[in-house]
Amino acid sequence: MTLKYLLDENVHPLYGVQLRRRCPDLVVRAVGEPATPPKSTLIIYQLSIINYQLSVKGC
Repeated sequence: MTLKYLLDENVHPLYGVQLRRRCPDLVVRAVGEPATPPKSTLIIYQLSIINYQLSVKGC
């Protein structure tokens, strides 16, 4: 099972870039990207990074 992370919209985009670069096996998405919740959607998060199982088909 692959770990999947959804970054909150308030997390700087460079965190996602670095996570993707350093750990290419992780699935990292950010709020507002295609196939993710839109910005300004309330999501309860822990430490600004959500360990959120994406329910998008194919992810």
